[in-house]
Amino acid sequence: MDRILRGRPLDYESTLSVQLFMELKLSQNKDKVAQVDADTGAELTYCEVRERSTRLCHVLAARGVDVGDCVMVCSENCLHYCWVLLGILKARACCHLVNHHSSARELEHALSISSPKLVLCSRDVAQKNIATLTGSDTVSEVLVWGEEVPLASKIFTCLEEVLASVDMADTVNTAKVNESTSENSGMETRTEVEKSDSSEHGSTARRLENFGWMEASHYKDHVAFILGSSGSTGLPKGVMLTHNNIVAALTRSHDFVAEEDVALGLMPFCHAYGLILMLMCLVQGARMVIMSKFSVDTFFDVIPKFKINVLHLVPSLLSLLCKEQRLAGIDLGSVCRLFTGAAPISPGIQAAVKKCLPEGTTLYHSYGLTETTFVMLSGECREDKPYSPGMLVSGMECKVVDPTTRDILGPNEKGELCFRGPLLMKGYMNNMMATQEALDEEGWLYSGDLGYYDTDGYFFIVDRLKELIKYQGYQVSPSELESILLTHPAVKDVAVIGIPEPVFGELPLAYIVKQPGLSVKEEEIHKFLNVEVSSYKRLRGGVKFVDFIPKTSTGKIQRKLLAQQTPPPKEKTCDLV
Repeated sequence: MDRILRGRPLDYESTLSVQLFMELKLSQNKDKVAQVDADTGAELTYCEVRERSTRLCHVLAARGVDVGDCVMVCSENCLHYCWVLLGILKARACCHLVNHHSSARELEHALSISSPKLVLCSRDVAQKNIATLTGSDTVSEVLVWGEEVPLASKIFTCLEEVLASVDMADTVNTAKVNESTSENSGMETRTEVEKSDSSEHGSTARRLENFGWMEASHYKDHVAFILGSSGSTGLPKGVMLTHNNIVAALTRSHDFVAEEDVALGLMPFCHAYGLILMLMCLVQGARMVIMSKFSVDTFFDVIPKFKINVLHLVPSLLSLLCKEQRLAGIDLGSVCRLFTGAAPISPGIQAAVKKCLPEGTTLYHSYGLTETTFVMLSGECREDKPYSPGMLVSGMECKVVDPTTRDILGPNEKGELCFRGPLLMKGYMNNMMATQEALDEEGWLYSGDLGYYDTDGYFFIVDRLKELIKYQGYQVSPSELESILLTHPAVKDVAVIGIPEPVFGELPLAYIVKQPGLSVKEEEIHKFLNVEVSSYKRLRGGVKFVDFIPKTSTGKIQRKLLAQQTPPPKEKTCDLV
C-alpha cells in the first residue's frame, strides 16, 4: 500500500530564473503603486522597482559581481528591499539575507557562511556593525542607504549616490548584464524590457520572447537566496534556495494574495515566509504596506488608514492583539482574510480572532520551514479540524515515518513528517554533513517535526521532535500546553520548556507573562491547566512569571535561551507522581 501523500500537480515554468519571472510580472503594472511605507507614507511604483533594480544591476556589474558571487543584504523591512534583491539577481549573483537584529557574533557567522563580495544594508545596520563589516576578509565594499552614511572607513559607499550616477541609456549595452557568456556559463542573455503586451496569451516562456529574454534550462539549479535556518541546534545554517524553488513557490501566489488586495508587510523579509509573501504581492500586482518594526499602536493605525484587507501574522501576535483593550475601538472593517503560521493555533484563539474581526473574515493556517521555501501545509481553519494547518500543497509529496525504524506510517499514526518536491532547498551552504542529515538519497527532507494526518488528508503538528518533554516515558508537547495557557485571560504570553530531573527525566515548566493590570497566582495556573490535560502533562516544573518571552523575529520561542537561564529543580520536588 502506497502511504505517500501527494498534493495536486503544480504546473510552472521550471526553466525560468527568479528575475525573469518577476520582470514579466512587474512590466504588467507600470505606474501602479507596489509598496507603501507605513510610517512615512512614501510610495514605490512597479515601474520604479524595475528601474531601480536595473540601475543596481549596472552598479554591481561594474564592481565585478557575476555568476557564482554572493551579495549580502541586511536591513529592516523597507521600500529598498524588493528592488535591491531583484538588482542582485539581475546581476546573476545570489542574495544572502541576514536579520538586521544580528549581533556582531551572528553577523560574523553569516559572513563566514557565504563570504560575500559586497554587502548592502541600511544606515542603522551599518552604524551598528562598522567594526564587523570593516574587519571582514571578503567584503570589498558596503553600499549603504539612508540619510547619513558612516564614513569611518573607505569601505562604505552611499548607495543613492552610485545609483544616481548610472546612465540608463548604457544599461542595455552592459556586457556583464546583457550579452554573452551564456554558452559558457549556462546563464541567460537579456535585453531591456520596454513594454508588455498583456493581451497576449500562451506560456510564460513564449511571452518572454517579446522581451528578448533567453536562458539555459539548468539555470533553475543555481542558488537565488541564502537564508538563515531557525538555528534551533546552534548558530543558523545557510539554507540555499534555488531559482526553481522560488519560481515554484511564486506560481501559487494567487492562493495567498489577489491583485486588488492591500496586504500588511510585517513578517521579516529576511525570512522565507516574509520574503515569499512580499514577492507574491509583486507577482499579483497587489499593494503592500510595509512596517519596519512592530508596535501595537502602529499596527492598529495602519489597518484603517490604508484599508488593509489581508493580514499575515504569527499566532503569538494574534493572541496578544486579541487581548488588547484598545481593539474594541479600532476599525478593522477592511480585513477579509487572515493567514497565520509558525506555530499551532488553538480553537480558543481562533474563536477570539473571529470575534475581533468583521463577520465573514476567513482565517487560514499553514505550516512550513525555511528548508521548504514556503508553506508545505495550508488551508482554511475548520472547527471540525482543530489545530490543523491544512492539507499538502500542490507539487509536493509527504510521508510520515517512525522516528526510530523509518517505517512509513498510515493515517492517525504519529511520526516524523518528511517532504519531497520542487520547494525543497538545495542544501546547507558549505555544510555537507548537515545537508546529508536533512536530505536522504531519494530527495526526502526530514523535517524534525512530529505529526500525523487524518483520513481526510488534514495534517496535525504535534511538536518538534527535539523539543518534546520526556516525563516518565511520556512525551509532553510544549506547544499543546502553551495553546491552552494562552486562553487564560490573565496570560499575555507563555513558553513551556522541560527541565532535567534525575528520576523522572524532564519536568514541564511554564514561563508566563501576565496581562497588564491583571493578577494571577501560580496555583490558579495549575488549576486552570490540570482540568484540561492528562496527569503526566501537568506543570511539575512549576510556573515562573517573567516580563517577556525571548523569541526570534518570526515569533518562534527561543527555548534554548530560557533553558540556559533556568536553575535545576530543587532536590525535593513536590507532586511528581
